[in-house]
Amino acid sequence: VVKRALSSQFSQQLEEQRRTTTVLQRKFEETLQEKKQTASVLESIAEGLVVVNNKGEVVMMNPAAERLLAVNQKERIGKSLTENLRDEQLVSLVKGENEDREIVLAANQDSTKRVLRASNAVITDENGKTVGMGAVLSDVTKQREVDQLKSEFVSKVGHELRTPLVAMQHALSILVDEVARPLTEEQKKFAALT
Repeated sequence: VVKRALSSQFSQQLEEQRRTTTVLQRKFEETLQEKKQTASVLESIAEGLVVVNNKGEVVMMNPAAERLLAVNQKERIGKSLTENLRDEQLVSLVKGENEDREIVLAANQDSTKRVLRASNAVITDENGKTVGMGAVLSDVTKQREVDQLKSEFVSKVGHELRTPLVAMQHALSILVDEVARPLTEEQKKFAALT
């Protein structure tokens, strides 16, 4: 009787352990699938993404960030983002407040500079404690070049138009003041439109 009771109890424990193992296995597989989906999404994002922990060590970096920063993710994981960077690479990235800022990267060629916009965000745990920081990097080099060209164009056009406009304004003031000769009423109306 005792043997049967122990056997029954042992069978129940085995069955309960089997169910627990099945549930844990299913949860593990679901978590693994979610991790794969998240990794797939992060890798396909066109913008660079860098996540560092509260010590400034790289936790995650997507391929776009590797290209923008000219670094290798495998060499950066677990290390400070600023550790062993060459002169043409970034000196400081994910430090500071939650704000956008621009970072200029100097390349090997003196004439080539890349401008990145970093949008930073603090990462907190469920208790509100800061556990790291994330930065989304966008290459805005072309946009800055276009802005510079637009500014130069407007400046040149403004300068080029100013000279003839000033001359026309002086000529019209001579007409309005009737220095050369008196104007008819119709001519005065047109000259007064200036």
